Amino acid sequence: MSVNLYTILGVDKYASQEQIDAAYNALKSSAVAGGELAGNLELAYSVLGNIERRAYYDVYGRIPKNKQAERRGSKTGHYGKMSEIRKMLNMVFLFGSVISIVLFIVYITGGSPVPFYWACGASLVIKITEYVARLF
Repeated sequence: MSVNLYTILGVDKYASQEQIDAAYNALKSSAVAGGELAGNLELAYSVLGNIERRAYYDVYGRIPKNKQAERRGSKTGHYGKMSEIRKMLNMVFLFGSVISIVLFIVYITGGSPVPFYWACGASLVIKITEYVARLF
């Protein structure tokens, strides 16, 4: 799109969110439904009305596609899959922690410390795997 989204709404690049909302509401009432101006107005407000999409537009100078500007914690695409992996690792870690506690109690009451050490090591490996998964 060659037209600046700020010019469509008639606001400055440094306009506050309230100014953008006011300009959109004023122009929306005067725009003909289904017209080209109404379409451009909706597009401009969909980008500038969302702080993350607006930041993406300001930095890259183009309209974000398919929620490109969403945060890493969003439930879309790659990051949604990583969130599911983290949940699974947390559940396994929780299960491993319970086993470690049981083995610690067995160790305290006179049992062998080796299973407790193995359970602690496995829990540590699971937690490190989760932290590495957060990098992606």
